[in-house]
Amino acid sequence: MSTPPPDPFDVSSWPTPPRRPDRDQRPTRPYKLSLAGLDALRAAARRTRPWTRSTGPTTPAGKERTRLNGLKHGRRSAAAVERRRLSTAAFGRVNTIMAHEDELDMLIVIVSRLARLLSIPFDELAALVERGDEQPLADTLTAAARRREVDLDELQRWLDRAARVRTVAGLDRLKLPRANPPPPTINVIHPPPVARVAKVNKSGLL
Repeated sequence: MSTPPPDPFDVSSWPTPPRRPDRDQRPTRPYKLSLAGLDALRAAARRTRPWTRSTGPTTPAGKERTRLNGLKHGRRSAAAVERRRLSTAAFGRVNTIMAHEDELDMLIVIVSRLARLLSIPFDELAALVERGDEQPLADTLTAAARRREVDLDELQRWLDRAARVRTVAGLDRLKLPRANPPPPTINVIHPPPVARVAKVNKSGLL
C-alpha cells in the first residue's frame, strides 16, 4: 500500500522558518519621515481637510472619557494655578507674622537688657517703648546712663548694632557698656533702748 503524497495546501505540513536569534535584541526602528514624505503628508492633509469631518465624542459617556485627553500633568490648569496662588499668599502671611514675632522677641530682649544695665524698671521702659515717643525714651535712657555712669557714646553704639541684629545669639555677641554699680546703701539699725534697772543697796536706798 503506497503512502499518499502530502497535501501542498496543508499549513501544518509546512516547514517552520528559522527564527533569527537577534530579533528581540534589535531596537525598534523609530518612525521618521523623509522631507519628501512629510511634504506629501502635509499636502494630503490640506487636500482632504480631515478636521472638517471630525465631530469628537457626542454622547455623555464619550465626553466623560475624553475630557482629559489634552491633560498631561495638570500642574498648569486653572485650578492648580489658583491653589498655588492661595498657598503662596498663605505662606507669605505666615512668614510676615513670624518675622514680626521675631522682631517683637528681639525688642523684648533689648528692653530687658537695657533695664538691667541702667537699673530702670522693665515695665516703665517697656511702656515708653510701646508708646513710641522717642524724646521721653531718650531722656529716660540718658538720665539713667548718667546716674549709672555709663558712657553715652558706647550705649548709642550698642543700640545701633542691636537694631541690626536679628537673633538673640547675635545679640549675645555684642558687648554691653560697663556701668559702675550704685553705691551700697548702709541701713543703720539702732538697737532698742535698754531699760535701766534700779540698783538697790543693802539699805534699800537707790
